[in-house]
Amino acid sequence: MSMYSTQKLKREIFSLFGEAGDYSTVGLPQAHECMYSAPRKDEERKKCRNCMFWVRTENCLLHPRDLKVSGSHICHHWIGGQLRQVWEDIGIDTPLMPETSGLELVKEGISCDNCSHYFWDGDETGLCESLVDTDNRPAKVHPKASCARWEQDKKEKNFIA
Repeated sequence: MSMYSTQKLKREIFSLFGEAGDYSTVGLPQAHECMYSAPRKDEERKKCRNCMFWVRTENCLLHPRDLKVSGSHICHHWIGGQLRQVWEDIGIDTPLMPETSGLELVKEGISCDNCSHYFWDGDETGLCESLVDTDNRPAKVHPKASCARWEQDKKEKNFIA
């Protein structure tokens, strides 16, 4: 079955089960509850290199200063902005540990279109099976957006074990 056929079938299943109430979305969050972040203006995927907390010396202002964080890492606290040239104290008493921040190495960066919860719906957007809209149906999301529920799509060539 081609990728388009699989995607189309999955979309139709969501449509049918969602209308019939058989597909349970109860308890799934809406996008705004998961730090949904619209695409960057340049549509580059999100990674530490384009986060306001990343320092060119491969450090992050949110994590311990002695922890090396490459530009290809990403965590759940990403906020777009200009990278820093040098370390500066921003008043964080207890730095985030990688285990709690979700820090991981993702060579290509993150976006909905390389998330395991995303599938293309044949439009300019896609559907996320991990988020719901106000009608408790899978949320429409932009392929280059992202949220804190992002998980590496293991079928992607850039998966890092």
